[in-house]
Amino acid sequence: MLVLAKGKAMNANVIVIIAWAALFSVDYAQAADTTADANWRQVRDRGGLQIWMRRVPDSRLREVRAETVIWAPADAIWRTLDDVENHHQYMPFVVDAKVVKRTPEEVLLYQRIDPPLVKQRDYGLRVFIDRDAQGKAYRRRFVVANEVAPDLPDNTVRVQLVRGYWELQPLSPHRTAVRYVVHTDPGGNVPKRIINLGAKRAVTRLLNAVREHAEGTDWASAGGLLVAADQMGTSSD
Repeated sequence: MLVLAKGKAMNANVIVIIAWAALFSVDYAQAADTTADANWRQVRDRGGLQIWMRRVPDSRLREVRAETVIWAPADAIWRTLDDVENHHQYMPFVVDAKVVKRTPEEVLLYQRIDPPLVKQRDYGLRVFIDRDAQGKAYRRRFVVANEVAPDLPDNTVRVQLVRGYWELQPLSPHRTAVRYVVHTDPGGNVPKRIINLGAKRAVTRLLNAVREHAEGTDWASAGGLLVAADQMGTSSD
């Protein structure tokens, strides 16, 4: 009984670490994430959310890809991801999040989280900003950039691997296809089996948090009647 309870607690904490270490969205050599890639294995297809996982050479942990549709404009989802300084208000366990430097092409940021029962995690990230020529499709590519992080706080593990991207593709003015790809390792002594098992649930929680905030913001609700029409299938894309 004690072993089971400890396993459950550890699994819950790993879920938190994976989800928030990977919140921000780099093209990288292992991000060839087309659905035709036979290395992807689907692990979830429920509630409008699909998740795939695959092994990564020379890594103990799997890469994850998730796809869903959110009933909000792409801009509302983009702002949710980009609103770094306010993530502590709606992202669980975030205790410190700040932008170190921002330009039109990239953002350097630092974040620290405080999940229960395990040490805090922190990391710096470099986020690359991509938009198509019409300014409609968005991509946030991210990679760890710990050179922008401050001195390591006490009782904190610095995450050394975070990379992937968010991709937003408008389907209509108020409906957006979202793709999220991430490969991360929370570090410490957490067994790889526990992390890999928790990855599916972690990404599900992350996508749901982004969905709830984006759909509930003024950015999304300003077009509420059109959103309702879209959901009823009466609006034109």
